[in-house]
Order: sequence, then structure tokens, then C-alpha cells
Amino acid sequence: MRIRTIAVLASWMLIVGGAVAADDAARSEAHQAYAAQLWEFLHRPGNRFDSWGQWAIPLSLPVGPAVDEDDTVYANSVAASRKTLESPFDVGSVLVCQHKQDGQEVGVTVWFRPSEDYAESGWYFAHFAPDGTVVKTSVDKGEFNKKGFVTALENGRLWVFRLGTSQIAEWASKGAPEKSVTMPGAGPQGMTMKAFDKETIVAYNSAADGFVTFEEDGRLWFFAEGSDDLADYLAQGEPAKSVTRPGAGPSGMTVKSTEADTLDKYLEAIQE
Repeated sequence: MRIRTIAVLASWMLIVGGAVAADDAARSEAHQAYAAQLWEFLHRPGNRFDSWGQWAIPLSLPVGPAVDEDDTVYANSVAASRKTLESPFDVGSVLVCQHKQDGQEVGVTVWFRPSEDYAESGWYFAHFAPDGTVVKTSVDKGEFNKKGFVTALENGRLWVFRLGTSQIAEWASKGAPEKSVTMPGAGPQGMTMKAFDKETIVAYNSAADGFVTFEEDGRLWFFAEGSDDLADYLAQGEPAKSVTRPGAGPSGMTVKSTEADTLDKYLEAIQE
């Protein structure tokens, strides 16, 4: 099974590798076909991904949406052989997340490690709506791409959706919702932004590589990924000591963190 998984998935990756870069669209026809084949591969009769063993350890990968505590993650035999939390995943590792809300599947993300030197992150990912519609992949091109989100331009306005939520399934099947939130001038380059709710727009605007953000009472808390301060916040809530910068964040929000240096690095990151 290990050899077959590596051979099949890696061969598909080689087929589409050049076509993606040559196409001006977000995703070339060749890569769209690859993602569709990947969905079929994961749903093979008698060997579906949800027949694999479940991954019980908290998972955070450098690309793709976040994995929440209500989600279920499955690992193929290669990924499952990882020896420690600090060990890298071997080439051929495949992880699949069933994103859930209220116990219902709202999306599926697959991560695949095709080679030692594949991309900066080492991972390819694809996110699907529950019906198999391809929503986003790690090689999609887009000026406004951010980790954990998918965007769509419509008449000069930027729609933003959060991966791993029921919003994706609704958008994929029905298109833009009848009821939405509009925030003029709130987006990149002063664009008008639209979403299912204000929280999605705030989360998109505040997202920055290497940081995790939380909105509380109109203020934005942020922490470095993997930091002790983040772990303490998740376990205990707001820290007793913090640094505050009123109006310095996205859309003029007040930003807070535990260290001035971390705050400065975050504000620099969202300006890039």
C-alpha cells in the first residue's frame, strides 16, 4: 500500500506540475483533473480514506486550513509511521481531514508529501466541498490568497470564505449567498469585501503567516504559532500582562499581544 500510494499520487503530481505554472487561470485544466482524480483516489471502494487509522495527535501543517477539535483526521500507513512529534513526515505521507460542524461533514482537506524538496512547505494540499467540488489547492494562483481562506473577485468586490466551514459547501453548490455582509474599502488595495459574516472578513484581514489571531470584544489578540503564550491563552484565556496598540490593526482594530516584539512583527507581517 505504501509503494502504491507514493507511485500513483506522485505520478499525477508530475503530470500537472508544468501545466499549472503555464496557465493564467487560478487552476489549469490539467490540475483541475488531477484534483478530481485525487478525490476519486481517496474514495476508492473498499479502501476509502475513512477506513484508514485516525490521527489522534493535534495537527498543524504549514499549508491548508486549520484542524479544529471537532474535525476527524485520517492517516495513511506512511504518515502513521511517524515516530515522534518532532520527526518529519516521510515522503508518501497522506493526511485527510473531515471538517465538521454540529457533527456534519462540511468539507474535506487532503495533504500529501510527494518528495523531500516539494515546494517550500513540503506539502501539497487540496480542499473539497462534501460533494467533491474542488475549492482550493496549494498551487492555485491568486493575488489575494491567504492560508485557511478562499477568495473570489466579483465586479471588483472581494468575496472571502473560510475553509473548513459550511460556508464553503453552500458557496460551491449555490454561489454567493443572498444575505451577506459588505465592508466598503476594508480589503486589500481598498477593495470592498463581502462574506457570510463580519467575523470572516476580520479573520481574513488579520491573518498573517506565523501567527494565530482571535477577536474578543472588538479587539484582536494574536500569538506566534506554536508559542507557549498561545498554549497558555488557549488553556486559560487572556493573560494578566499584555501590550496594547489602539487602532493599529486591520480596519483600525485595537491589537493586543504578550510582547511588544511579537506585536511589532505581526503588524509588519500584515503590511507585506
